[in-house]
Formats: sequence, structure tokens, C-alpha cells
Amino acid sequence: MSSVYLLKGRILEQMDNRSLAADAFREALLIDVYCMEAFQALTQHNNLSASEEKELLMTMPFAVS
Repeated sequence: MSSVYLLKGRILEQMDNRSLAADAFREALLIDVYCMEAFQALTQHNNLSASEEKELLMTMPFAVS
């Protein structure tokens, strides 16, 4: 399911709708925390501010063993 949100984010990004693209990439990360493409799209393309990046990292569902 995360790949669907990743694709949606890429399409929205190409349509220059960066805020909705960022939401789709966040959703992909919430579904699959290891979706590196979504994480890279959010961080490398400056879709998020520093505080939003910090909040994203704090809310990501990492499994602690």
C-alpha cells in the first residue's frame, strides 16, 4: 500500500502540488517506515520545514526490539 502513496506523491510532485505530495509521502512512511523513496522525497526536495521533519521522525512507527 505504501507504494501506492509513493506513486501518488510522485504524480502530485510532477503536477507542482508539493503540499499534497508531501502528505502522500508521509502516508507512505506511516504505512511502511522503510520506504526510503518517500523519506528521500520529503527530505531532499525540501518539502518539509525543519520542525516538520523533526515531527515526522518522532511519529514514525519504528519497531524497537
